[in-house]
Amino acid sequence: MAKPSQGPKVSLDGFGFFSKCYVMKEKYDKLQCRCPRLGHEVAFSYCRQESGVMPCQRIIACWGVLIPVETWLKDEMPAEQWDLFCRQEPEDKLTTLVDLVGKARKVQD
Repeated sequence: MAKPSQGPKVSLDGFGFFSKCYVMKEKYDKLQCRCPRLGHEVAFSYCRQESGVMPCQRIIACWGVLIPVETWLKDEMPAEQWDLFCRQEPEDKLTTLVDLVGKARKVQD
């Protein structure tokens, strides 16, 4: 039984990969959705770098219904960073709240 054709596989060179990532950032960074942790609307750009180097732990759960965020993250992140991201332990609510208050104070100062 023959498998249906899925079309040619496209391989991106270094520049093609970079431009794809750039276009996706430009396209998605300004989109907003409600953050269950913060309780208000946030832009995708915030979630993408919420903890500095790593994306928010909930980015796939929050954005996965709107954009292909998991595929995009796998493509953009180095394999080691993707593995580290997947192995993150969720923080308890109190720790998260204390961290958010600390970040808010730094922004105000």
